[in-house]
Amino acid sequence: MKEFANNKIVTLNDLKQSKNYPNELVENLERRNFKVILELLSNSQRADINIMEPILYAIKNEFDTYEIYTYYGVNLQDNAKLASEIIKEEPELIKDTLISRNEEFILQNVKTNPNIIKYMSENLKENTEFLENLYQLQETDISKKIVKECNIEKLIQNNQELTKDPQFMVEAIKKEVSLIKYANEELKNNYEFIKSACTENNNLIEYVANNTEEFGIEGLTASKKVLINISSKEAITGFEEEQKKVQEELKKKDEKDIESMEELIKKDKRLKRQS
Repeated sequence: MKEFANNKIVTLNDLKQSKNYPNELVENLERRNFKVILELLSNSQRADINIMEPILYAIKNEFDTYEIYTYYGVNLQDNAKLASEIIKEEPELIKDTLISRNEEFILQNVKTNPNIIKYMSENLKENTEFLENLYQLQETDISKKIVKECNIEKLIQNNQELTKDPQFMVEAIKKEVSLIKYANEELKNNYEFIKSACTENNNLIEYVANNTEEFGIEGLTASKKVLINISSKEAITGFEEEQKKVQEELKKKDEKDIESMEELIKKDKRLKRQS
């Protein structure tokens, strides 16, 4: 078999001229019928990097895509060298391949492109221990992807470190407002944290009003300050005229008058149920 001096610059015409590949195969590649190579090459050929790598780069150079990677044989799908290069540009191509289930590979390459979290296997997205390992990389973009793409409720339940992390918890609340219940007490009583969380999910004030038992006096006070100081467009939507009147009353109350404040919140809650 004729070897190319540099696989990375190979073209489809080079494949044809080399006589290493059947004309039918090259013709189908030219038509982007990538799946056809499964029928035209044996299992051992599809698993042979010396055969497949020139095809991969020829397609990349002709069509600016690594799409053909999804049709590789099992052995080559799990080739970390090729996959590492591919995920820098097209992480979606690892979906449903062996790579998508490979914990070591994901951990080694996630910094290059955090988007691979979206395309890793569903089992890994549910794997609390593995998600903790991803979180320990301490990369903001990775943390955001963990929250967005994975099942994080069990992860938060089992990790006290996360419940104290304001950045992570704000992202979690942005995804699902009820996850604030897992935030540690210091965060739930922190005005700046509540304000940030409300800005990301404008349903939070309503959640606090409907779940006062989850918040101490300081938490309710922090929520009240947010209600007063954040514009309704940012923090509160869909309230009826009567509910707005309740909020205006709430603004006039002394912060120490917790009992009156809680009564107003309960009234606000009843009005929401009726609207």
